[in-house]
Amino acid sequence: GSSMFLNYGDVVTIEDLIKGLLAVSANDASIALAETTSSDYNSFIKLMNSKAQELNMKNSHFMNPHGLHEEGHYMTLRDLATLAIRLYEDFPEYAKFLNIREFTYRNITQKNRNPLIKNNYDGTLGGKTGHTNQGGYGLVAMVKRDNRKLVAVVNKVSSPKLREKMI
Repeated sequence: GSSMFLNYGDVVTIEDLIKGLLAVSANDASIALAETTSSDYNSFIKLMNSKAQELNMKNSHFMNPHGLHEEGHYMTLRDLATLAIRLYEDFPEYAKFLNIREFTYRNITQKNRNPLIKNNYDGTLGGKTGHTNQGGYGLVAMVKRDNRKLVAVVNKVSSPKLREKMI
């Protein structure tokens, strides 16, 4: 999966871990955040599932913090949209990282794969791309039009180029 290239023992700010997670889908950052914000990895997964229920995300169940395929791990498009909206509403100080063009850690620069950011789409607030063999290519994107924020969610797209055309 995607990585920000953490090494065991690295001392990293929470802000950099969140940037890595949101801008370049750093799975290693998701594990580091899980292990440092809860008593252990499995306790964090329980917290994720509890929070999902609290947010009325009725069709999601987590087995890991990074979203890679695992039996029993799932999330609907509606729940992805709900999570995106809540991120923007509840954590604007972190949501802004969904709109950064690139992220550098350990002198390795990676570009955000969001086609709206890459193509300078007018009104883009940000979004999150993803890919697994089972789920295909996906995107949760948010744009602002006048006084409205619009959310689009696509998944199971066969290629990054087709994902770009769908938005």
